[in-house]
Amino acid sequence: MTGKKRFYILGCIILLVFSAIRFDVGWDYPMYFTLAGGKNYEAYAMLDFHYERMGFAIEKLLDFSNYMHNPYVFFIITSSIIVLCLAYAFFKISPRPELSLLCCFAYPHFFLDSYSTIRQWCAIAICFVALTFLFDKRKVWYVVSVLTASLFHPSAFIFFLINLIPHKLFSRKMYVGIIIAVMSYKYILIDYMLGFGGKFAYYISNKVGDGGAKISLMFLFFFIALFMIRKKVKSENFSYFLNIIFVGVLMSIIFSGLGHIAFRLPIYMMMFVCFAVPLFYSVVKNKIGFYWIFCLSHILMLVINLVVNDTPIKNPYVPYKTVFEAFQ
Repeated sequence: MTGKKRFYILGCIILLVFSAIRFDVGWDYPMYFTLAGGKNYEAYAMLDFHYERMGFAIEKLLDFSNYMHNPYVFFIITSSIIVLCLAYAFFKISPRPELSLLCCFAYPHFFLDSYSTIRQWCAIAICFVALTFLFDKRKVWYVVSVLTASLFHPSAFIFFLINLIPHKLFSRKMYVGIIIAVMSYKYILIDYMLGFGGKFAYYISNKVGDGGAKISLMFLFFFIALFMIRKKVKSENFSYFLNIIFVGVLMSIIFSGLGHIAFRLPIYMMMFVCFAVPLFYSVVKNKIGFYWIFCLSHILMLVINLVVNDTPIKNPYVPYKTVFEAFQ
């Protein structure tokens, strides 16, 4: 086993432990903790409603945790699903899996968000295992994996879109034209989607979340930055990843200013940044300089996400506590 592989495995183990032994870290932690059989320490209401919307797979994991009389079992299993599935996908597809892992962890709205939106991140992680099957041209297993992911969260169905996205880049004018068209017809598209009603309307509601307006700008920045360097990366995979990221940008523009859905659907596509960045690294001449810029910029984003707290309620990540500190 090479030193790089050992380093990668060590990083995955640290992330897994860091996630599995957390306590009261993440917005929805108290809800999952209570549903898994733990003490209702924040007096969570409407528990039956929350349980019924969990989805088949999460319901079974919650039931198993209750059967074991240990709510922490739920967080150990879900953390294992998220970390191990993402680690496997990065290892199989990325030319530098350690860079992909670092990108996923350090960008605030990727891995750290899994501490709050647990069931969707289980779905995202399984979808990226499905991506490995798609790359291996094993489409039956790709479909089975996405369907399995949908048992954790129905948003996983959006991952079927990536099989339809072209592998070659369009012209600059084409991308600009598509963005303008989407912005022009944004509210028509929203009205059409609201027609589905049910749980979908719940996630579009203005009452749920701040709508992700700032996130859509961040996603657009990612796309523009990667698009500017497209000619330096002679890889069809890079073009494919860039088009998938572009679809994520379009989704974030459509739902910007609405509820959770402004972030929930685009995140499946924006996670491909974790594959595109290592491909760019492969053609960079000054690799030490790249690592410095990459690490410092991501550390800055991580620190801002952990330290800057503009909510009157609480910061969902600070202070970080473990199960060994619970109720002390």
